[in-house]
Amino acid sequence: MAFVVFQKLGTRLTLVVSFGLLIIATGSVALAVHAERSILTQEFRREGVAVAKTVAAMSLEPMLSSDVTVLQTHVNQLTAVQGRVVHVAIRGRDGVVLVQAGNKEASERYEERFVAPIDIAAAGVPRETVGEVVVRYDMAIVSQLLERVVRGASGGVVLSLLLLSLFVWFFLRRAVIQPIAELDQEVAALSRGLIEQPINVVPRQDELGRLARSVEELRRSLCASLDGLEARRTELERLNHQLLNEKNAFVRFVPTAFADLLGRTSASEIKLGDSEKRVVTVLFSDIRGFTSIAEQLDPADTLRMLNHYLARMDEPIREHGGFVDKFMGDAIMALFTDSGRSHSSRDITIPSADRGLRAALDMRRGLKSLNETAIQQGKSVLRSGVALHIGPVVLGSIGTVRRLDTTVIGDPVNVAARIEALTKDFESEVLISEELRSNLSRPGDYEMRVVARSVLRGRHESTTVYEVYDSLTAQQRGLRRQTQELLEAGIEALEESCFSEATRCFREGDRVDPEDGIFAHYAQRAERQRRLVAVSPDSMS
Repeated sequence: MAFVVFQKLGTRLTLVVSFGLLIIATGSVALAVHAERSILTQEFRREGVAVAKTVAAMSLEPMLSSDVTVLQTHVNQLTAVQGRVVHVAIRGRDGVVLVQAGNKEASERYEERFVAPIDIAAAGVPRETVGEVVVRYDMAIVSQLLERVVRGASGGVVLSLLLLSLFVWFFLRRAVIQPIAELDQEVAALSRGLIEQPINVVPRQDELGRLARSVEELRRSLCASLDGLEARRTELERLNHQLLNEKNAFVRFVPTAFADLLGRTSASEIKLGDSEKRVVTVLFSDIRGFTSIAEQLDPADTLRMLNHYLARMDEPIREHGGFVDKFMGDAIMALFTDSGRSHSSRDITIPSADRGLRAALDMRRGLKSLNETAIQQGKSVLRSGVALHIGPVVLGSIGTVRRLDTTVIGDPVNVAARIEALTKDFESEVLISEELRSNLSRPGDYEMRVVARSVLRGRHESTTVYEVYDSLTAQQRGLRRQTQELLEAGIEALEESCFSEATRCFREGDRVDPEDGIFAHYAQRAERQRRLVAVSPDSMS
């Protein structure tokens, strides 16, 4: 606490001035004491000389008559009357002490002694010295007198010094400390950004006045600068908002995730011809009978319905770390990768096959929620299918320098599209390829069944297709498990051209679960192939 008080300017200035005044006062007292000592010493010396001469004059006649008794009486009276006289001695012409009084031993401690000769001085007679008087003075009285003087002066000096210090403190406080404190508060307000209030410029021409005027000029400059900065900030905010809108508009056409896969930090860095080969999970989805639905609505209602549907389908894709590559009318093509940055809250380390399949199942659940709302509003329900496949593709940019687009090229894209077409034939919700099933971390966690083993259009190799029915109701899933053996037996009989057996299995399955459209599809297909073979046996190829 004491250190904090000492840090204040007023305290330090008062201490400095007081210390200076103390030094001056001490020096003045010392000089006064020295002068007083000199005056007293000279006065006592004159007194000592006068006493010695007086004793010498009184002792001349007794000296001539050799009256030692009178001489002794003189010296005794002198030591008794003069308290400052310590020792008096009268010596003869030969220097022998004739009489003396006082303490000789004590007198030897004092250096001040006064000698007066005893002379015979008469008219017409030469001066003759018959003896001398030696008077020793106690000069300690000088110190005692000075001590009393110093004590008296010290009290006055201390009182004067105290009063002068108070006067100096009040003067410094009013003339220096208080204006500096006020200026300090105003500068502190400036540092906190409160620059609207003008500085209190004191009407004085000293350094403090010039400092206050300089701070006021600085405040005005800051106000002018801030006004300019505010105008620039407003303009920058407008430009930034404009750039952000343009960026967001651009990202709508070129996903940020696509730019990341091409090794670009943003979509604006994509150049014509950029390409990258990656293994991706491709998702295709399409609305069944969309043309018929659109014919019943005006264009505006069609767009509103379609945008509402696409927004709902986009949510689970993004939530599971995928992104929509493009919207093709009512169809959706989305990609999931095992590399790159995560653009969702989901863990990107989960295999893309799992994330893609979970997104497909969530899309089915989202569509059911949309249809429930549509039924309540008296609107048409939507039906769609989702297909998934995985494999290596080439991601790149195509077009011209004036019109750029991104695309994905590769066999997995075609396979996923072909499998998605099967969802219409089988009336299935989610179909996946054998390749995607083998890339699942735990295939047993999903309920699925084989629905096709055939050569897809545009391919030379056979593809096994699975239906994943986790999104169905518990009753529907139970019927799927119940008819699974009939479906597998019918597909195997159809592959071996046992059309009667295949037809029997498919019809039995359709009887048990008439809502499962795959049995009706395969029953018609078996009957069609049976008739074709009956007409032309060579058509088996």
